[in-house]
Amino acid sequence: VLIVDIVGFTKTVEALNLQKSAKLIKSILELLTKAVIATNGTLDKYNGDGLIAFWGAPLEDKNHAENCIFAAIKMFDFLDQFNQKYNLNINIRICIESGKVLVGDLGTDFRSSYTILGNCINYASRLENIAHSYKNLQNFPRKILIGENTQKILQNLAIKNNLLHIGKIKLRGSQNDLDIYTLKWKKNTQIMSENIDNTSNQSPETPTQARQVITVHLQNIPLLKGLPAELLNEIGKRMIFRSYP
Repeated sequence: VLIVDIVGFTKTVEALNLQKSAKLIKSILELLTKAVIATNGTLDKYNGDGLIAFWGAPLEDKNHAENCIFAAIKMFDFLDQFNQKYNLNINIRICIESGKVLVGDLGTDFRSSYTILGNCINYASRLENIAHSYKNLQNFPRKILIGENTQKILQNLAIKNNLLHIGKIKLRGSQNDLDIYTLKWKKNTQIMSENIDNTSNQSPETPTQARQVITVHLQNIPLLKGLPAELLNEIGKRMIFRSYP
């Protein structure tokens, strides 16, 4: 599970009118979403000035932890390009944790919502709250907290060897201290992605392209083989736009 939000968003937009603020946040959310889709992730929801995403469902992904971290790297890279293009200084904060979840339509008769439920979501959310003021993270230009459960299941050594242990924290509801990590952020982060099997080399530029990417993956699921392309495309559409009437 990945949770991302904009650092100091209120201060960033306080001098803008509502229309310009909305345009800015929409542009940033599009960049963040591209990173999710490009790494086989599923967008759960937009959450104000950020989003929540997860990996491993509905498409099985044996490298879900690696792809989640690779999505985080892409998010920072996309934002750097955005800042350079528009002469801005916007930063984001990302928190990642892994674990078993319940996934499916957990909405109501009034609105469907394909989403997840589990302790790792709560832990990732609490990491996000801690990240706002966690002193051991302040000196890192790219702010990312990774929980110990994600660190334990990583198989890609290029990523695992670039994790830096920055402390232990006690989360409410947990009896034990949890180890937390960040990335060392070397310039050769491309090495991290080269051994990840399930990532796309090109990021979708539009929602239509994103649906096309997802539709291709859906066609490879045995249970869905033989379904009409129109139906698969509709499934892909609803995977991007999580909540729909």
